[in-house]
Amino acid sequence: HALFEVAALRGLTVGGLGRLLDDVRHSDAGGVLPSAWSCAHGHGRWTGDCGCSTDGSPDSHQRWREPLRRCLVSLARHARDVFERRGSEVFHDAYAARDAYGDVLADPDRWDAFLADHVHPLASVDEARLLLASQEATLASFTSCAWFFADLLRPEIGIVLREAARSVAL
Repeated sequence: HALFEVAALRGLTVGGLGRLLDDVRHSDAGGVLPSAWSCAHGHGRWTGDCGCSTDGSPDSHQRWREPLRRCLVSLARHARDVFERRGSEVFHDAYAARDAYGDVLADPDRWDAFLADHVHPLASVDEARLLLASQEATLASFTSCAWFFADLLRPEIGIVLREAARSVAL
C-alpha cells in the first residue's frame, strides 16, 4: 500500500534498483586487486599459509593451500583451453554462453531459449551441455569456503576435490 498507493499520492517514485541507477554517473574504476572477503592477508587466504582460520589446533597450518591451488589452477587452464577450442564450434560466443548458463542453472525451463540464443543450430546439444557442466565444475572447484579452514578433513575440501574430479571426468 505504501509503495504503490501512498508513494504515488505524495509524488514519490519507487521501483527497481535498475531505474534508480539510470541517473547515476558511471565511471571505470580500473582493475580490482586480488582480495579475500575474510582475511586481512588479501589473496594470501587462497594461496598460502597466512595463519587465518577458525579451526585447527595451535600447531595447525595451511601449507596445503599453495600446492592445492596450483593443481586447481593447472586444471582450470586445461579446462579453459578445451572449452575455448571445442566451445568455439558449439557456441556463438563460448564465454557469453558460459555466463548466461547461470540463468539455466537457476531455472532449467530456460534451456530451450538458451540453446536458441547461444548454440550453433547444427551443433551437438549434448556437447554444449557437457562443456557447460565442465565449466560449472571447474568454477565450483574454487569455492571459497574450502580455503577458510585449517583442517583438511573438513567437508569443504572434499567439495572442492569432488568438483575438480568432476571437471576432469567431463
